[in-house]
Amino acid sequence: MSNLLFTGFKFKPATVKKPRTERKHNVISKKLHCICMKNEEGEFRAYVNMPSDLEFPDILEVPFTKESYDLRGKTDIFTKEPIDNGKYIRLCRNKVHANIFPNLEEIYTPFRERYVYSGYLVKIDDHFEFNMTDFVDHYSNAINLVPNIRLNADNYEDV
Repeated sequence: MSNLLFTGFKFKPATVKKPRTERKHNVISKKLHCICMKNEEGEFRAYVNMPSDLEFPDILEVPFTKESYDLRGKTDIFTKEPIDNGKYIRLCRNKVHANIFPNLEEIYTPFRERYVYSGYLVKIDDHFEFNMTDFVDHYSNAINLVPNIRLNADNYEDV
């Protein structure tokens, strides 16, 4: 027989925790809907349709978070530059392709003007941003989700 000693101790390999590199978002709302529009500088902005029970105005204009611009996991993306006759191309992908092949961020963006998106209003470093989670539809098809915002030919107007 071999000389074995049973002590009751178990040896487990040590696990290394990954350091947190993400910013902590303070979510301050339930899921909201917004319309994406460009401002004078050409940046995408979210015009959020706020419920009247919060202490904010009915329409709030905020920028999108950096995480919203990430193409990984986004099933609907658009070209940044117009391709044919001044029109932008919309790519519709399934979740598998969206996670494996996020595509080039120099060519594609998850935002396009006059489209409705859903997400959360978050507070980062004492200012508000909109964390986009889902693409909904074009404004004309989802007008009931943003009842306080009406679009005209140039931009938006309050109701």
